[in-house]
Amino acid sequence: MASPPKRRTGARLCLTVTKKGVTGYGNRQAFAALAEWMMWLANSKESEHFECHVGMALEDDDSKFHGKKPGNVSVLFDKSLVNSFEKKSKSNTGFELTFIVLEPADLDSMDKLQEAGVLPDKWGKGT
Repeated sequence: MASPPKRRTGARLCLTVTKKGVTGYGNRQAFAALAEWMMWLANSKESEHFECHVGMALEDDDSKFHGKKPGNVSVLFDKSLVNSFEKKSKSNTGFELTFIVLEPADLDSMDKLQEAGVLPDKWGKGT
């Protein structure tokens, strides 16, 4: 498998989170970078479960390591949702949009949750 895509200079992305969903606003460099990430995922082995953490994949070094403000990747929340997600800090990435390649059996298991429309309590807890 090829190495993950490299960061694109000049990529800028803002994710907005509202009660209606998540919307990504960005420049062409951001969407070109996301396209490269999607192709990398599409060409990966399903058994590897490769991931694209969108914020981490696009955030530039000046923002990530040197605290440049404004950052080139940001998340804006509807006022009613702002306290629904973990806050970004040095030890926590905060809100993240992640794409993960799964095997058919994994997706079949997730399909069984569609009717309830709710994740199980243990979801995302490493079990």
